[in-house]
Amino acid sequence: MRRLSRPLAVVAAIAVAAALVVGVVGHDERTEVDPGMKAAAQAGRDAAAAVAHTPAASMARESAILEIRARETDLRRSGFDAEADTFAAEAGKALETLLKQ
Repeated sequence: MRRLSRPLAVVAAIAVAAALVVGVVGHDERTEVDPGMKAAAQAGRDAAAAVAHTPAASMARESAILEIRARETDLRRSGFDAEADTFAAEAGKALETLLKQ
């Protein structure tokens, strides 16, 4: 049993290290690899631009912001959790930038 425990510990350590590396990879890095993530990022930026083109404190702006949330929810319900995260993150970043101008 001791003979097996050492190799199993090494395999477990490698698996944990691999999981940590995968977990640390950010949305920006994944978008360079996966076309679906790239599309989700662009859709998030486009949705933020639509919000920025509405009058401040208007129902149109509120509706555009709610549309972002609805689209994120639709992506999650369809099983695209990573894409939903990327969409929401990119929309949030773009909104911060666009609305500060």
